[in-house]
Amino acid sequence: MSTASLRAEIDTELKRPSPWAFSALLENQYRARNNVVRRLWLSAAMAVAAFAVLAGLVFDWRAGPPVFEAALGPRAGAALVCVLAALALYRVRQTWLEVLLLLVPVLAVLVVLQLATELALAYDPGYAQVLDRSTLAAAIGLAALMILPHWRFPTVLITGLASAIALPVLAVLPPQAAPARPHLIALALAVGVLLLTIYEAMRQEKARRALFLHVVRHELSGEALDQANAELLRLSTTDLLTGFANRRHFDAEVARMWRDRGRANIGIALIEIDSFSDYIERTGSTEADHTLREVARTVANGLRQDWDRPGRWQDAAFAAVLPGVGREELFTIGERLCEAVKQLAIPYGGEPGRFVSISVGLAWSSGATGHMTAAQVLQDADAALFAAKSLGANRVVLAGDKTLQGPAPMFEAPYR
Repeated sequence: MSTASLRAEIDTELKRPSPWAFSALLENQYRARNNVVRRLWLSAAMAVAAFAVLAGLVFDWRAGPPVFEAALGPRAGAALVCVLAALALYRVRQTWLEVLLLLVPVLAVLVVLQLATELALAYDPGYAQVLDRSTLAAAIGLAALMILPHWRFPTVLITGLASAIALPVLAVLPPQAAPARPHLIALALAVGVLLLTIYEAMRQEKARRALFLHVVRHELSGEALDQANAELLRLSTTDLLTGFANRRHFDAEVARMWRDRGRANIGIALIEIDSFSDYIERTGSTEADHTLREVARTVANGLRQDWDRPGRWQDAAFAAVLPGVGREELFTIGERLCEAVKQLAIPYGGEPGRFVSISVGLAWSSGATGHMTAAQVLQDADAALFAAKSLGANRVVLAGDKTLQGPAPMFEAPYR
């Protein structure tokens, strides 16, 4: 989905009064934001529930051996269900499985509390009142857990409703004795708490989903701005015809490499298409632009791909900065560029047997050459290029250790 269509979908969702479910793409993103945190939290909650259920055995023993013996099996079963749910929740992905893994332990805990309450009524009414309050406390604790942002609303709805319905049903389970049931008031309060929880969870779900939409739309706006800035930077630093760095950006790149390498082993190559103004007159500007692009591509391929940086110098001239290059290797690269352009065999506008060629001026600097600035190396390369053109087409000239005066290179090589 494109950024524009995603933004339009977000705007549509924001206009809806109750955003319970998004499209597949938005829904997956919404769930992915808190999935790991939610699973860890719910797994920890189930583990705590298992411990609390087993801890009640201490109070069952104080109420009397019959209560302890009767409640031992259900408490152990409920604790085991909680432990298994805690282990499984960390890996669950489907909403319905999450609902099942939370609903079953919750109902198991409530059943155990009610069963222990009914048993205690026959032997220790005071303890029964404690268990009665425990049921209310469990309902309030469940409510507090459900309104935290780590639950999905469908899970809250189903678990809360099932618990609210189960509590009154559990209150009429046939006890071993049939005393009065003063704990019905606490059960009614627990049911009310669970129903209020569902309402609060619904309200929070609306707010969370609306906030998610605003956040995603803000992120998309930020990404669009970043892309626009990146494109603006590219346009301001790139020669549109060749794709090379423009003159200003190339000069900055040379200065940066000079500064970073401490003037050690850096080469500059200036490459110019021979007699290009005459070539334009012969072939026209459209064909000339095509030739410029072809020569630029060939030059880029002839450089060391991982280190060298080419640029558009001016008109039919290109430049390249070669960090960490040796003197002999630099000259070899210059020869390779000449040969590669020659192999293109681009006809030179109506002259049989004549093809487009380049002249290359090279300058090399190390700590011992005496260059104090990158501009001095560029001046040497420019002088070497002038010398190469003076000697004829398809030439490579490498400047000496001292700045050349006019067309007097240290050595040159005709390339035929």
